[in-house]
Amino acid sequence: MQAVLSMKNLSVLYLHANNMKKLNEVDKLKKLPKLRTVTLHGNPLEEVKGYRVYVLQALPNLRSLDFGSITVLDRDKAKTWENIYGKKKR
Repeated sequence: MQAVLSMKNLSVLYLHANNMKKLNEVDKLKKLPKLRTVTLHGNPLEEVKGYRVYVLQALPNLRSLDFGSITVLDRDKAKTWENIYGKKKR
């Protein structure tokens, strides 16, 4: 993962089925400022309540998550989540 995180111009990242278990593992991807598309489906963290809003608040520049577009409603939910929970890690 460290090698991937050094690729600052990376815009698309497929991480599905990589046995990622904790939501805060997504926070590592903040080091990729140009990341616009990410797939995380097929990982245990996908089953955690609030998965989608957590990912969107952690990675606000995403345009696509798990092959689905990010909507205005998605962004609003992520902003609300961030306002309520702030930097608290799961």
